[in-house]
Amino acid sequence: AEWGDKLVGKLSWLTARNMSVAEIHLTPPDMGPMEVKVRVQNEQASITVHSANPVVRDQLELHSHRLRDMLGEQGLSLAGFDVSDSPRQQTGEQGTGNDDGS
Repeated sequence: AEWGDKLVGKLSWLTARNMSVAEIHLTPPDMGPMEVKVRVQNEQASITVHSANPVVRDQLELHSHRLRDMLGEQGLSLAGFDVSDSPRQQTGEQGTGNDDGS
């Protein structure tokens, strides 16, 4: 898939510049918008993909082995691959209470 080639290209760019985190927004015409979050640490990539299209999510999971192979060609291993329907909002530290002394 063309999006996979683009993703691996971005990963190569990241690792060449010693960057460890990236957020990539792709909009392939046949798949709709996708948000891809990538973390690279010690030549291991963790990838999270968010897509509202259930068919796209199924295809991503079905072809994750190809992504693993493509990363291997770049000297990276796929440590984690997660596909979901919407970005998770991190709310862990929000709303811990407001003690303004009043």
